[in-house]
Amino acid sequence: MGLDLVPISASAIAAAALVQKVRSRKAGKSGATVSKPLTKEEREKIHRKEYQKYAKEELSRCWMYQGDRKKQVDEYFTMLADPNWRLDAIRTPIFGGPDLEVWRLPGEKIHRIMGVTNVDATPDICMEYFKDTEKVFSKLFPKIDQMFKEGSVLKHISKSKVLCHAEFRMPSPVGNGSAAGLRNRDFVWEQTTDKLSTGNALVIAKSTDNHNFPAKKGVVRGEVKVSGYYGRKLEGKNSSRVWYIVQADPKGFLPKWLVNLAAGKQADNVSRLGALFQGNQLPKL
Repeated sequence: MGLDLVPISASAIAAAALVQKVRSRKAGKSGATVSKPLTKEEREKIHRKEYQKYAKEELSRCWMYQGDRKKQVDEYFTMLADPNWRLDAIRTPIFGGPDLEVWRLPGEKIHRIMGVTNVDATPDICMEYFKDTEKVFSKLFPKIDQMFKEGSVLKHISKSKVLCHAEFRMPSPVGNGSAAGLRNRDFVWEQTTDKLSTGNALVIAKSTDNHNFPAKKGVVRGEVKVSGYYGRKLEGKNSSRVWYIVQADPKGFLPKWLVNLAAGKQADNVSRLGALFQGNQLPKL
């Protein structure tokens, strides 16, 4: 039997050498190797390429979808594949669990924020409560978003799509908790929960004007420009990597630099989601 030689690109060789360089170190005379944590810059470079690879895989299957579903999948993964994402911070959640990566995509007045972490559950389990219209606002949102005040499903549009409304407190740009003296914001959005052709899961939310639900008195109506959870099964494990991307305009008279300063806290939502799961079991909320 002949041996087929597959050419390896220079970039692939360089990436492999970088991983080998930062992860393998000889420890003393024993010749044992120890793992050395990646620097923030190394992690950004490696993970950006990894995330682009996943996004392109999902985009290659866009032809299988139709209509709004195709548009949503294309928009989300084109955004994930953007080479301009920058790793802002790597945080260890105060409630434990895997590290959280906080990414930022500049270039617009209001930045897009992305949180990435591993979750001890398959994508289907991770996203289950987003499909439960009775529990998504009464049980799930209070646990994953500290600024959430109240919300409800206004209308069932289809089996996988609902019209939602929720009110949120404004986060403080520094420290924890909400900002004193700022009016709450409310949002009306369409939310779609989708199992992708790859077996992964996607929850997409975006504001819509296709409703007649008025803003509450004393509350400012904001806009969800994009929001979405993407759950991808980790190979050989009953666990997932979950991406949460959000870009929300609170409207009003807040300066955009202040909005962007506070926006990074939104990434913590994906860590709170992950903290709910243990051993691939649906948590009792």
